[in-house]
Amino acid sequence: MNSLSNYIELNLSGIKSTDALYEYKSNILSKMHERANELQSRGLSDTNVINDLILEEYPDLKSDFFAMQKNLSNKNKTRSTLFSALSLGILYILSLTVLFLSYSFITNNWAKSWFIMVGGVFLLILTIFFIAAKRAAKKRMYKTARSFTAAFISILTVFSFLYSQIILEINKSYLIFIVAVALAISADILLAHITKQKFAIINFLLGFPAISALSYVALALFGLVSWHPYWLIIVNAVIVDFVIISVLLLRNSKKYELEENIIWQEN
Repeated sequence: MNSLSNYIELNLSGIKSTDALYEYKSNILSKMHERANELQSRGLSDTNVINDLILEEYPDLKSDFFAMQKNLSNKNKTRSTLFSALSLGILYILSLTVLFLSYSFITNNWAKSWFIMVGGVFLLILTIFFIAAKRAAKKRMYKTARSFTAAFISILTVFSFLYSQIILEINKSYLIFIVAVALAISADILLAHITKQKFAIINFLLGFPAISALSYVALALFGLVSWHPYWLIIVNAVIVDFVIISVLLLRNSKKYELEENIIWQEN
């Protein structure tokens, strides 16, 4: 089986000798020997034939070694990133706790000081979802990115509601949830458009009237507009939809006629 060892040494020549390379050579040689024993147990007795069959299974040891090292490096990098993120998270929570307790004991305002902890945790979660949505969009995982975006807006809504209700003591702060739905639909439409997803126009045609209706209800409940005649906001949204559909149909029909004329001219 010396030819197997020679093959390994020849294929991996030129690579700087390291413990990783030595371990890789040992593992490959061990696998080759196991494969040789398996072939012999099946009835093959010609050593040259066995060696040729085994060597065909390892055509490029150098590329395989570099790929294994790259994969190992990526795993180590991921572990290092996770460890750093976990360490920063723990440090952040500890700092937040110190700030909360210090402020509470100094001011004795325990009725509202707890929001320091809650707000800090919300901020941490929002940051995580924002980074996750950004990375998912970068990797073209658009459905995942839209899900993270929706989760981000939902958490931001709850945070805004608690802050306005408890800290600012704003009346009708529950209307933030209506605004949040409109914001979530808007964000979904915008993300579909930016990422150039198929049928993104359908998101707009369905979402625009919904956004208009929610905006109208929120403005009316806030007392910024009267219930009449501003209900026309919803009607106008539907009209805009019909205009967009008409323009698209007209543009497509002209494109079709142009293609027909080109075909006739070519014939």
